[in-house]
Amino acid sequence: MTFEPIRELRDLFARERMLGFCDVRLPMPGSPSGILRINRPGDANRSGHYLALLFLIDAETDQGRHDIERWLASVKWADWPSRLPSIDMVIDMPNAESPPGLVQKQVDVYLRPDVEIARPETIAAIHRTLPAVSRIEVGEMVAWDEAEAAAPGGAKDAKASGLLGRLAGFLGRGKG
Repeated sequence: MTFEPIRELRDLFARERMLGFCDVRLPMPGSPSGILRINRPGDANRSGHYLALLFLIDAETDQGRHDIERWLASVKWADWPSRLPSIDMVIDMPNAESPPGLVQKQVDVYLRPDVEIARPETIAAIHRTLPAVSRIEVGEMVAWDEAEAAAPGGAKDAKASGLLGRLAGFLGRGKG
């Protein structure tokens, strides 16, 4: 059986509940860009008290892919709790095989037990402190519920509404 990265990404997305997404740009030569998807993995009762941050960065060449992976590996993710007290710890997940032209990187952010994981304030705090920890430039965070509300008929009609539609089609709604 061969590994199919696109199918694997879609399967992963189906098991998670997307809470928000934003565009990102890495401060390195070529300024590679992509999106950050903030997810609540699987069944919250069994998956622990954490958020999965999935970076999907465009990589036009093999050398670009290598440079992006090396740059992301240099980020000191473990320093994040010192900048945001609601974070208990951060785990830099091993790189997964990515589809051609794309680098994917997951960072799991474990929150203190008293922090409500899906609150907009929690997502906003993660978004606000990410640049200080990583130097990654972030665009405006879009809460997934807001994205659904932006389309007249919710997620179904979002498929026909430009960028939101393309993101909805690629990322899927996930369970939630």
